[in-house]
Amino acid sequence: RGPSAGYQAFRDVVGPLSTSEAPTVGSLALPAGSYLATAKLWVVNEGAERHRVFCKLVNDQTSDSDETEVTVDPEADTWFGRATVVLEAASTLPSAGTWAVKCGSIGGSIAGYNLKIQAIQVGSLTIVGA
Repeated sequence: RGPSAGYQAFRDVVGPLSTSEAPTVGSLALPAGSYLATAKLWVVNEGAERHRVFCKLVNDQTSDSDETEVTVDPEADTWFGRATVVLEAASTLPSAGTWAVKCGSIGGSIAGYNLKIQAIQVGSLTIVGA
C-alpha cells in the first residue's frame, strides 16, 4: 500500500579491504523519506590465512544501522575463499541523504566484489524491538 520507489547503486569491483578503519566502499543517495535498505557484498580472501571482515550499513542522518562480521577462509583448492556479507536496516531520512556501506578487515589480502545497495521507499515505517 501507499507510494513506493526503488533505488539501487552497485559497484562490481570494490577493491582491497585491508584496513581496520572500515572506510566507505559504496553509497546510495536518496531523497527525503522512509526506507527499507539492504546491501550485499562478496568478500574474497586472496591470502593464505583466515581473516575477519566487518561491515556496516549506515545512513548519514540517523543512528539506524546494521553491522556484521564474517570469517573468510583462504582461497585454495580445499577452501572456497569467499563469504557473502548481507546487511539490512530501516529509517526515515528527514532530508536528502545517503545509505553507505563501510567495510574493513584485520590483516590479510581481502577484496570486495559485486556490491549492491538497495532502498525501497515506503509510505510509512514502524520500527519496534523484537
